[in-house]
Amino acid sequence: IPEFSKFNELMQGSSLYEVLHNERYVCGGTNISMFNTYHYTVYVPTNESIEEMQRAGQLPTWDQVDIYEQEGNLTAKTRDSLAIENFLIKHYFGGNYYEFPR
Repeated sequence: IPEFSKFNELMQGSSLYEVLHNERYVCGGTNISMFNTYHYTVYVPTNESIEEMQRAGQLPTWDQVDIYEQEGNLTAKTRDSLAIENFLIKHYFGGNYYEFPR
């Protein structure tokens, strides 16, 4: 879904996706490593809200992380990588969530 593509881009750069688990394929596609094959609900922010946070300096980008790596600034690289992954993790709920019509 295009209006949520920024969240997916952040996920693609993270270590939260996995295809192999304990040297075995977890599924035909990609799993979320912190839940493996369990059920979870994701609250995905819009592209607009992610971009607003990045402009305000509240959320780093993977491009910034890459620049720190190229410069050899591993402290900043680690700090920003963890900030992105912590942001992503906060949007996952370990379990199913159902909203019933009223």
